[in-house]
Amino acid sequence: MFTTGGTESIMVAMKGYRDTGRGRRLVMPVTAHPGFWKAADYLGLELTLVPVDADGLPDVAELLDAAGPDTAAICLSAPCFPYGVVDPIAEVAEQAAARGIGVHVDAAMGGLFLPFLDAAGAPPPQFGLDVPGVTSVSVDLHKYGYGAKGASVLLFAEPELRHASYYVSTGWPGGAYAASGVVGTRPVGAAAAAWTAMRALGWSGYAELVAQVMGTARAIQAGLAEHGFQVLGDPPMGVFAAAHPEISVPALAGAMGDRGWWIDTQEQPSSLHFVTFPRHAAVLETLLEDLRAAVSDARANPDGAGGLSYGVMVRGGTLDEAVLRAHLDERFTPSE
Repeated sequence: MFTTGGTESIMVAMKGYRDTGRGRRLVMPVTAHPGFWKAADYLGLELTLVPVDADGLPDVAELLDAAGPDTAAICLSAPCFPYGVVDPIAEVAEQAAARGIGVHVDAAMGGLFLPFLDAAGAPPPQFGLDVPGVTSVSVDLHKYGYGAKGASVLLFAEPELRHASYYVSTGWPGGAYAASGVVGTRPVGAAAAAWTAMRALGWSGYAELVAQVMGTARAIQAGLAEHGFQVLGDPPMGVFAAAHPEISVPALAGAMGDRGWWIDTQEQPSSLHFVTFPRHAAVLETLLEDLRAAVSDARANPDGAGGLSYGVMVRGGTLDEAVLRAHLDERFTPSE
């Protein structure tokens, strides 16, 4: 089914798992997208979060041990956003299937990127419905599908799950009401744009873009390594994080900001976060030159601050719940 984005795809999928009577608990690595947390909050589900190791991956045994009779689904990522690594999907799904537990794969970032990695000289990881035990997958078309914002698809391996994900009402005096997603009225433009992008690019077009993106990402990683940065884990695509044992990440992000670069930062651990796209190939050399200068600035001024966090752009202060709610009030209250 077609949805407006990864979060709606997750929410609709989780409704399907809940309404088939499989349980009311979601088990997932702590790196799973906050959309799962939001879905649990909306749908009255419980969360069990499993920690990840230094490589960004959960332990398979620990993940399965956390699942029980009340588990609606185990939720995995291809890849997770914080570190760009792909969870051990095949290993978990095989054992989950033996216990009658479904597995949802959030492939919002990688669904239209990972299958083409052979064009960049790397083997594509297994993550989709062709993996035994995977029962649903969500894929964004507005990320590496290059469609317009507002386009995601949700795929089910089992008709029962798909049917349970629908909302159906027959008691309204105005007639029967049925919907396959959360929102009611929606524009058709995003669907048309996604269809157009996929038809225009085709398999060869996506493969060419993946090869280009991976060339740029590997060059950025090599440039970071020259300054002592270490990429976290083994990310297969151009989404990755890099940490440094000595340089202050906020100070470096601030120094890059002074040069016109908006860099994401993360706190667990303190790291720079990159999402590489084709357009970055044109500015690669400038980025690496500015990085050299920014590293010197960060060493000279380790108390500098800068960088952005995923989802909201809040500068300064502590990113706790009260601060974020106040930020949303300010952002969404109409001004005079």
